[in-house]
Amino acid sequence: MATRKVTPKKVSAPEPQQPAEPNPEALAAVKADAMQDGDVVKVVTWRGHTLTVPSSPDEWPVDVQEAMEDNRLVRGLRGMLGAGQWERLREAEPGMKVKDLGDLTKEIMRQAYGSSVGES
Repeated sequence: MATRKVTPKKVSAPEPQQPAEPNPEALAAVKADAMQDGDVVKVVTWRGHTLTVPSSPDEWPVDVQEAMEDNRLVRGLRGMLGAGQWERLREAEPGMKVKDLGDLTKEIMRQAYGSSVGES
């Protein structure tokens, strides 16, 4: 009986995915919807997601400010984004980690308010 030599196949790690660029039409639609509702908001993009936040930290609900001061990022972001946006983001990013929340918070502060977390 002859034996046959089997060479195992090499398995390569999947390539990391780059965040999608925001769609200009979708971004314009989000801005238009926000203006129709009469809300003054800032539009932020993160990992290809288009999100709206209050136009100024002065417009945050007090609960959001308290959560952010206490480093309760989930509660703060959920309050800032609103339940609907928060749920859509969680569904679109099921593997989101706490470090991702920090990154999202930094991007909101940079894009919407021109500052970084911790600046006054």
